Amino acid sequence: MRRSVATDNRWLITGSWDKTARFWELSTKDPAANRVILRGHNGSVKAVAISADNRWLVTGSWDKTARLWDLNAKDPAANPVVLRGHNGWVSTVAFSQDNRWLVTGSWDKTARLWDLNAKDPAVNPVILRGHEDAICAVAISTDNRRLVTGSNDNTARLWDLSAKDPAANSMILRGHDGPVCTVAISADNRWLVTGSYDTTARLWDLSAKDPAANSMILRGHDGPVYAVAISMDNRWLVTGSWDNTARLWGLGAKDPAASPVVLRGHKGPVCVVAISEDAHWLVTGSNDNTVRLWDLSAKDPVANPVVLRGHNGWIRAVAISADNRWLVTASNDNTARLWDLSAKDPAASPVVLRGHEGPVCAVTISADAHWLATGGEENTARLWLLQMKDLIDLARTIVGRNFFPNECQLYFPGEKYRKTFPDLPGPD
Repeated sequence: MRRSVATDNRWLITGSWDKTARFWELSTKDPAANRVILRGHNGSVKAVAISADNRWLVTGSWDKTARLWDLNAKDPAANPVVLRGHNGWVSTVAFSQDNRWLVTGSWDKTARLWDLNAKDPAVNPVILRGHEDAICAVAISTDNRRLVTGSNDNTARLWDLSAKDPAANSMILRGHDGPVCTVAISADNRWLVTGSYDTTARLWDLSAKDPAANSMILRGHDGPVYAVAISMDNRWLVTGSWDNTARLWGLGAKDPAASPVVLRGHKGPVCVVAISEDAHWLVTGSNDNTVRLWDLSAKDPVANPVVLRGHNGWIRAVAISADNRWLVTASNDNTARLWDLSAKDPAASPVVLRGHEGPVCAVTISADAHWLATGGEENTARLWLLQMKDLIDLARTIVGRNFFPNECQLYFPGEKYRKTFPDLPGPD
């Protein structure tokens, strides 16, 4: 299950193994009542993304096509633009921030650039050739200049999106001895990090005259580096590994590869990582069914991590709200949990989000922190309200009365009961 939320927080999109994608309109009183089913794919929908201007949704599929759906249309499900040409699964997609380019990466060893400014975006894509195995990761820099592709051929490639012909003269980033399974570019566009099954990560300086020369090798892990993240202040890089540890690397240090901070304690692989936008919390999620919060503002970030317990299955995904308040964790135990990072004890009294009938494998929080969406392996996605103001407004509009005490305990756990609407009926 893949999912994405438009930056205007109007649409939630989920891609499913049932060969459909679905729109869920978040701005309505009942999001589930206004779903739009996107039909047409003949294989699993493996990747989704939304353009920065909120016009386009792209779905990438095992049917070897991608589809562009116009979110500005009266009926977004009608007449999608079918992007044909790949001869293998479309495994990864991304939009440039200037809304010009869509990139699709495929198991056919190519990536394709589709010009969204063209009269017909499906015509004459720029085909990026050179990889000798499947492309499994892509990222575009925030300045829209560079595209990076990571491949099972043990290399990454840099493509110049500002060139007249972006397909010409790609820069090959060599050195890994295993598939490049994860990539990230720092917000200041200086650093590219690649993580590999060869148990290392590499830092490539994009400000250098030749970024391919003299990459910094980040050694120390004893298992594949499966997850990477860079803090928004460009200070920290975190790597998560199947050796049950995460490592914290200081990008501002004279030698970022020297003396990483090793984060120990997990009893299983660290498969997901995230850093809050204020660079306060580092989150690691593991197959040991726990999540750990590491305080990056502390003198010693390793000391006394907050262990978030309660899940009965391994952690599949994590997300942190843009206002740095909420952490959501998704698990194989069929639940998601919501943790209040502003609380004195974030581990206390999580809100358990029940309802999925299978593992919860994807989570996201909208940019305004109003909505939380979860995607499950039972072919459903679910939408949850995060903001108390939204819940109160919804109650006034739909219920037309005050909450009863039992409802307050359900929707506002830990809050003292009070009559919210003096002008409306309800318990005295």
